[in-house]
Amino acid sequence: EAWVYLANTTADMALFEGQGNNNLFIRRTSANKLGIGRQLVAFDNTSTGNAVTANTWTHLAVVRSGTTLKMYSNGTEIYSGSNSQTYTLNGGCQIGGSGGAAYVNGYIDEMRFSNSARYTTTFTPSTTIFTNDNNTLLLMHFNGYNASLEHFIDDAGRRANSVISINGAAISTTQS
Repeated sequence: EAWVYLANTTADMALFEGQGNNNLFIRRTSANKLGIGRQLVAFDNTSTGNAVTANTWTHLAVVRSGTTLKMYSNGTEIYSGSNSQTYTLNGGCQIGGSGGAAYVNGYIDEMRFSNSARYTTTFTPSTTIFTNDNNTLLLMHFNGYNASLEHFIDDAGRRANSVISINGAAISTTQS
């Protein structure tokens, strides 16, 4: 899950992408749908509802419980279906980009990966910072100095050396 602010809704944008075959990716498609899939394979599932409104902060969540996959935009379900794929993260990952293409034109804040289904029905997204708990695998607040291009800190308690700034991605203290 994450909060996103996108400048447009017409381009394909990679919100998260692992590196290598069958690694997980989550994208907002050029048709303004939210999709999950495997690197170098294809989308496994794509939302039926629109994912974001341009120039507006939107909370997006992709949740799988067993083989049931749900996608939410601002707490409203925009997809429900089946997904039994095995996703891996064999190497580094990219947040907001995809190997030279599909970079996010906007902002991402409060990104959290969990090993539990936090949402299974319509909900009201939290507007406060996400907190670390026993089910948090990665927690990125993206806090720091304005225009910082340093390594981003995994606030789940670990230094995330594989989460680094590329292609000019930087912290904006005016947009958090």
